[in-house]
Amino acid sequence: MNSAFAFIASRYLKGRRRHRFGGLVGLFSFFALFIGVASLILVMSVMNGFNTELSGRFLKVLPHATLFVERSNLEAVELQLQSDASVSAYSPTIEDFVLLTHADRQLAIGLTAVDPLRDAEVVEIEESLLAGDWLAFEQQQYSLVIGAQAASSLGVTIGDTVRVNFPRVRVLPTGIYPMSRGFVVSAVFATNSQVDSELALIRYEDAEPLMRNSNADYGFRLLTADAQTASQSLVHYELDGGVDLIPWQDRLHGLYEAMKLEKLVVGAMLVLVVLVASFSLVASLVMTVAEKRTDIAVLKTMGADTKTIVSIFVFQALAFGALGIGAGALVGSLLSINFSSLIGAIERLLGVKFFDPNVFYVSQLPADWQLADLIVICLVSMLIALLSAILPAIQAARIAPAEAIRYNS
Repeated sequence: MNSAFAFIASRYLKGRRRHRFGGLVGLFSFFALFIGVASLILVMSVMNGFNTELSGRFLKVLPHATLFVERSNLEAVELQLQSDASVSAYSPTIEDFVLLTHADRQLAIGLTAVDPLRDAEVVEIEESLLAGDWLAFEQQQYSLVIGAQAASSLGVTIGDTVRVNFPRVRVLPTGIYPMSRGFVVSAVFATNSQVDSELALIRYEDAEPLMRNSNADYGFRLLTADAQTASQSLVHYELDGGVDLIPWQDRLHGLYEAMKLEKLVVGAMLVLVVLVASFSLVASLVMTVAEKRTDIAVLKTMGADTKTIVSIFVFQALAFGALGIGAGALVGSLLSINFSSLIGAIERLLGVKFFDPNVFYVSQLPADWQLADLIVICLVSMLIALLSAILPAIQAARIAPAEAIRYNS
């Protein structure tokens, strides 16, 4: 009898209902599952798309990771980097926190010294330049590249001189003076992110004499095969000791934690749609049990045990859930993969622009479909469908054969 429960459940699933309301409830639960799963996949893909878009902008300016080492240990670590297959490119760097001044304006900012030639292999900052020229930065002594928001805060543009005040002093016969130097703005970059207000670059050869006896951090900017797993592929440097590894995500820790929390909250809210569908599924199964009381009694008199009866309704719930979840997964995936093209077609059809690049950070709504999200959403939805079957299945298993037959006679 246990081998026949799938056949019986499929007959119950496809069979006509005596009460049209029960069929309507079943149809409603199907569409609720369909809409819930499709919405979950689409929204998760859009949020992944924003994450990917922002990450791409950050990585135009930030290296995949930065290794900070003792100055005396620079040569030894560089020898390791040269033979490390996980490192695609690297460039020397010095980082410190400084005060920029121009006219009557001041701005505290992170200052990074780089080798322009070697650093071009690590980041693609040239693609993010809003004004100026990377070649000018490379060739001009005491030149500076600054983020667009920082430049706006200081009121500077290409060719202006910005005074960089370092956190150290120099002692002269006439007194003690803060260490400072004028730098000419040679380029302005824009990523339309918080990095634009927090970063300025100067040349390594200009910075080294000025920062030599300060508490500045020396190290290397690294490019790896995969930005997302840079910390794992470089963890052996930290294990060796004397090295501080800073992945690019750690520089934007607050933003990425907020994005993860937002994705979790939105996903949890959309799961409520699937839960609503599960309530309809419970109601549909309860009506099925009520309609099939006599059939269940007959099955019991023929030797069907409790496990078989429970399995019939669990299989029915899973099969019904699989239909709605499968349809939702298919439609949601197709929408996610073609979402940008679909939005573009709607914009052309209506003659409007939903995302004006002068107002929004993006010119189109990005979507990044990921198989891992699809699997998790489908598994969670199937689990909800399975739990929905427990109460009706137990109710069916408790039906007494004699009472059910007498009730329907």
